[in-house]
Amino acid sequence: MYWWYYPPVYTPYYMYDPMAMMAYMMQWMTIPYYYALYMEMFRATLDAWRKAIEAISTSISQTTKQ
Repeated sequence: MYWWYYPPVYTPYYMYDPMAMMAYMMQWMTIPYYYALYMEMFRATLDAWRKAIEAISTSISQTTKQ
């Protein structure tokens, strides 16, 4: 049994503690979703910055009247 609630990533293949194995498999299920959510938030942040910069540049640009 581990003294923390999940086994480390470098745990050898011969562990037989069922609770630790369940926590380890739970990590396999949740970590990809965590990174996907992180990348989606990063993309949304960049998109928001891009739209803000475009809005600033369009508001600053000079309009020509004919």
